[in-house]
Amino acid sequence: MQTAAITNLAQRTGIRFLNVDNAAAARLKKSYPVYDSCIIAAGTYPGQEEDVSTVGVKAVLLASDSVSAEVVKKMTLYTGLYLRARLKR
Repeated sequence: MQTAAITNLAQRTGIRFLNVDNAAAARLKKSYPVYDSCIIAAGTYPGQEEDVSTVGVKAVLLASDSVSAEVVKKMTLYTGLYLRARLKR
């Protein structure tokens, strides 16, 4: 999934993506099970002409700007606690 911040950066300065090799991906996934191997398809970002092997997360937590800062704080706290509990299993 394309990210606006990375697109903007690539348009302004030009960036280069580095592949995460299988061994590094395996170590990251062992330490942080929320990661999963994924591919950033060629052409996703300006100047990116080849597929990029990397790791990413399976979900992103989003909130409307109408949600109070206190509710967002509680959501992220509870989400973090849930993920830490799952990692301990």
